[in-house]
Amino acid sequence: MSSSNPILSVGIDIGTTSISIAVLDINKLCICKTYTLPYNCDIPNTYCDLREQDPDLIYKNVQILLAEVNEEFPHISSIGVTGQMHGILYIDKKGNAVSPLINWQDKRGDRLFEDTVSYCSKIFEITGEAVPSGYGLATLFYDHHNDRVPENAYSFCSIMDYVAIKLTGSTTPVIHSSVANSFGLFDLKKCCFKTDKINMLGINIPHIPQVTDDYLITGYYGTAAVSVAIGDNQASYLGSVKDIDNSILVNIGTGSQISAVTDTLEVNNDLEIRPLVKDKYIVCGAALCGGSAYALLEKFFRSYIRSAKNDTSSQYDIINELAKDAYINKIPALTVNTLFKGKRSDTSITGSILGITDTNFTPGALALGFINGICRELYEYAEGMVNNKTTVVASGNAVQRIEIFKDVISDMFSLPVRVTSGCEEAATGTALFSALTAGYLEDIHALSKYINYN
Repeated sequence: MSSSNPILSVGIDIGTTSISIAVLDINKLCICKTYTLPYNCDIPNTYCDLREQDPDLIYKNVQILLAEVNEEFPHISSIGVTGQMHGILYIDKKGNAVSPLINWQDKRGDRLFEDTVSYCSKIFEITGEAVPSGYGLATLFYDHHNDRVPENAYSFCSIMDYVAIKLTGSTTPVIHSSVANSFGLFDLKKCCFKTDKINMLGINIPHIPQVTDDYLITGYYGTAAVSVAIGDNQASYLGSVKDIDNSILVNIGTGSQISAVTDTLEVNNDLEIRPLVKDKYIVCGAALCGGSAYALLEKFFRSYIRSAKNDTSSQYDIINELAKDAYINKIPALTVNTLFKGKRSDTSITGSILGITDTNFTPGALALGFINGICRELYEYAEGMVNNKTTVVASGNAVQRIEIFKDVISDMFSLPVRVTSGCEEAATGTALFSALTAGYLEDIHALSKYINYN
């Protein structure tokens, strides 16, 4: 590479409805530009519990956006890929997709295996381990028992692994532990799938993917080194947190998560240990509602306005201001339990609104109660995470758009809160990971120089 060319690292984030790319200048310690391309790659079907997408159409959209990047930045040094976890697609011996992407939203695992037992419950009955619907091994188990595994299926992988295969011209994926763990039935200590338990389920797939926890270059796209794909939760963490050892990351978007680096693999049932990078793990608590609980409140007020005035406009600005006024004026918020979709461990749990009196049943107290409830659910996950942590980093659309989220989080955790710049954290994180993998950064702590807070 000519010395006149900058060292540019590109991160590709493959979401459920869009692709984002971040271009980082490694020497200048800055994000040069970000790109986003919305898409609809869903495959229509007659069953509302199936969620399938076209992997080749997704890759075509990646190519379209990457061509735009190449036009503006022709000297790319490294490429990282991240994206939606849990879902799988089947590939043949040549690395071509022979099935749709069955993504994380798919619910076939909740269908009945027997009269009163679902496929996911049967997995637990046989293996003693919970594998939720939408996870790759639940999909494999269902497909195996319903003759849905394609005859020419040789292996399986995530959508980001598939894109990495296509970019490099490879045929067989090597899957990072952060992605493999999201499929289920994964041994964190040994960094491999629990093949004995997969065999107990009767799943017959010719090639179980190779797994790595290392910084691995899987091939090249032109002259750019392509690193092994990583999970979007891990990529977001790397692209959001300056001090990974002493920070907690709170992300509130449609759903919400709380994550922190941990040295232990022992946690309670509501928390999950996930690989981060080599020799490092994150403990994660994931709420099913998060920002969607606040969206439920906005929908409630909008339906009233529509009935009263035939006005269908968004009510977010109004309820945001009402919540802010209630917070500033110290109006007691209503006690809102935002488990409107239950928990991952028990989806039958419902939400509630409590503490209503004849003086506090106001829109402002209700809106503030919803914000408190969303934050409280994450705080309850954080027991055991907060020890020795000095900062909360907040990210996600809800935090960016509703300013008092930061104040409520700070009050609840009794820690200072830093808000990310909101500049494609997952794409940024995987760009940094690829630069580290390609040897342009010395170690994981060097990533902090590229993280900025508002």
